[in-house]
Amino acid sequence: MIYIGNVLIIEQNTFQTIATMTFSHRIPLEELLQDDPEFKLLNNPNRLHTFTRIVVADNDLKSASKWDSRYYAAAKVHMVERLDPKFVVPEEYYPSEQELEEHGVLFEATRGEILEKAVPNPGIYALFFLDLRELLAFGSGNTVASDVSDVSVDTRGTNDEDKAEKVAEKTLLGFLNLWNCQDICGPGRFDIDGTTMELDVRSQSFHGRLTIQGSLVNSLTDGYGAVTHCNRDGKKRVSTTVAFGVEAKRHLHKKNDVAITAQVAAEAIAIAQHNEKKKSHGTPEVFIFFIHHRRCYLVSAVFSSNYLKNLEGTGLAAEDYMVLKKTKEFDLAKGEDRKKFAKCVTSLFRYLKSGHARMGVLDFETRDRSIVG
Repeated sequence: MIYIGNVLIIEQNTFQTIATMTFSHRIPLEELLQDDPEFKLLNNPNRLHTFTRIVVADNDLKSASKWDSRYYAAAKVHMVERLDPKFVVPEEYYPSEQELEEHGVLFEATRGEILEKAVPNPGIYALFFLDLRELLAFGSGNTVASDVSDVSVDTRGTNDEDKAEKVAEKTLLGFLNLWNCQDICGPGRFDIDGTTMELDVRSQSFHGRLTIQGSLVNSLTDGYGAVTHCNRDGKKRVSTTVAFGVEAKRHLHKKNDVAITAQVAAEAIAIAQHNEKKKSHGTPEVFIFFIHHRRCYLVSAVFSSNYLKNLEGTGLAAEDYMVLKKTKEFDLAKGEDRKKFAKCVTSLFRYLKSGHARMGVLDFETRDRSIVG
């Protein structure tokens, strides 16, 4: 294990038991992290940095995109990084190599072929390769995503600056939307507890509002996955559950890693609070896709049993916490990484459609829940 500040780095093949326990929905997260010294410090009342202190200092609470290390501490966030995706998404939903074979062109295309528009027979991936070419052509110094996500902006800008600001999120959203339409991710429409639903990938922002001790805080993602109910005539009804968020950042952004993590934490809280209003779980989970220039990863957020209730009410207690689990990064310029990321996306989409995801209407189970990783 390696620590960078309050971030725990777990190298591959470390804590292998977590892979089987993480999504058992039975093992408390406290047991999984009981030997983690940084996690233990979250329960130290002497280190309890409250949102009340921030209000006193700033006269208000800032929007999610402006959260910094103070908010990170006040929200009692613990980050675990560089995880194998099987630590974040249930392993049983992973696709087989045989299932991925029919999508070989997506993984076999080289960086040179993509840049030269010379990918042989791109088929359904043609538009994605064009988006990826644009992303690679901008270069790490110029590729920009939304630095300030509490201002709604058209994701398809017309001038060069707009294109630079949005090309990363356009590429990620395009891939998620394309992949969601493939049979490998499960049926387009699926039934949970007798209700027909559909998962949509949306380029619009999810406008969330965190409730922190009675105060409202604005939160805006760069896109999101929405679950809608379908009527018998096939028409969709209003979306009920946010299945995941999407956040993007340019390569040379001004925010440090803690500030970015704080923003992700805020967006996860907003999504969790939204979904809890649809169907309460007490210990829900939240997923957020993140792209940093051309590198993608998935974040999973879980909360202690009274976290959301106390956050909305009198404030977080010493025993409350929020854990963010981040997968390893996947470089979209590399075919092998695109394949690994596709596996990660496939497993999550299958999981969301399985009826076992602990969020909103996507969970039909009624058994008692304990907080898990």
